[in-house]
Amino acid sequence: ALFGKFAAAGAFAVVFVYVAELFPTSLRNVAMGMSSTAARASIIVAPFVVMLTQVSQQLPWLLFGSFGFMAAFCTMLLPETLGRSIPESLDDCK
Repeated sequence: ALFGKFAAAGAFAVVFVYVAELFPTSLRNVAMGMSSTAARASIIVAPFVVMLTQVSQQLPWLLFGSFGFMAAFCTMLLPETLGRSIPESLDDCK
């Protein structure tokens, strides 16, 4: 349980750093707000997923695991930001 809390806190912190580097200045506040909202909504829903054990014992594990793998796969599709300047406008993103 402690490792899970540590991993969740680390992922939550990384989202703020990476989103700030990925989006241009004109959209950065909106992107940060949407990322924060999505993270907090998932935190609210997570305890209710555990109640799916009434349907099947494996269902919460499968659901959490599949979302974790989907997030890891989608993260690998994001561009590398090392050595790049932070985009100032939408034209800089292309």
